[in-house]
Amino acid sequence: MKKVPVYLILTCTVALILSMFSGCVSTADSSAEYTLHEHIEQFIAQSGGFSGAVLVMQGGKVIFGETFGVSNPETLTYITLDTPFPIMDPSKMLTATAILLLEMDGKLDTSDTLDNFVSGHDNLRYLSVSHLLSKNGGFGGSTPFMRNFIADADYVRNMTPLEFEPYVITHWRGGALDVPYASMDYWVLGRVIEQTSGMAYEEFIQTRIFEPLGMENSGFLDTLEAIALPLQIPIHFQDTWLNLERAEHFPFFLYYSFAGIVTSANDFALWMDAFFSGKLFPEYMLGQINNGNFNYGWMFHDSGLWYYSEGGFFGGNVVYCPDSDTKIIVLSNLSSAWNLANFITKVVLGISIY
Repeated sequence: MKKVPVYLILTCTVALILSMFSGCVSTADSSAEYTLHEHIEQFIAQSGGFSGAVLVMQGGKVIFGETFGVSNPETLTYITLDTPFPIMDPSKMLTATAILLLEMDGKLDTSDTLDNFVSGHDNLRYLSVSHLLSKNGGFGGSTPFMRNFIADADYVRNMTPLEFEPYVITHWRGGALDVPYASMDYWVLGRVIEQTSGMAYEEFIQTRIFEPLGMENSGFLDTLEAIALPLQIPIHFQDTWLNLERAEHFPFFLYYSFAGIVTSANDFALWMDAFFSGKLFPEYMLGQINNGNFNYGWMFHDSGLWYYSEGGFFGGNVVYCPDSDTKIIVLSNLSSAWNLANFITKVVLGISIY
């Protein structure tokens, strides 16, 4: 929906990959769907409500799929599994998928340094694509950028990523390469994708991921009109979001490749299946995604779970258990949806992520 290098080691097998992430197994039984429904209903009643879509799969089969609430309180449009949600930070997962595709194509290597793709700072020659994928590039979080937009009206206007790039590069907080939660590292990856592919970031994601997988209810913040609107967001984000939303042109260039993707629960499930089954790139490439603190858009739990949470903010929450091939997707336009995703993980897998 639009309006809206070569690998030398080929012997790595899926079994070896999965053995790296042992520990998470499903505790669900044959009545999992009924039991999960009852648990979720009780959780929602006790937690004060939920608005969004929940999809749980095991072994490629959907064991639970249900929706709650409305996507637009003014029109009372009810949410479905095909309703597009701004997934926000889990957009990093699809940006990392694009890097894997370009690596598969021989267009880049994760050891390539950033001076090959962008300019404006001498220290770029010390930073690699790999640093960005693990959020160790030192470009910092997105909140300071939002505050600057509110403080300086000149920035609350439409820009292309190329126009905004110098602003990001000059705000490099580098040196230690350990800036916490460096979301803007994934912004820079968007520019790497553009420079490497010769295509706009959105065009690459559309033609190499959305279209091949049949993700028909996916797009970007500036191109999809009918999306699940945020119903509630934390107070410290409120002014930021409202000021940006009221801008003449929503500044998609700010969210871009780290938080600008919109997708539905059904479409997100198509991407997850393709990511882990070799439908987009050879499965052995998963072996380069280590289970450190953060890599390729994923966080990793001691139990072996792969996950990412949009903690305390509306958006996408996802969990993957390699051992039982369990996938949990919770999309929401209500804040704190991660609590529900964590609750479902405890019910289905017997694991609390936090």
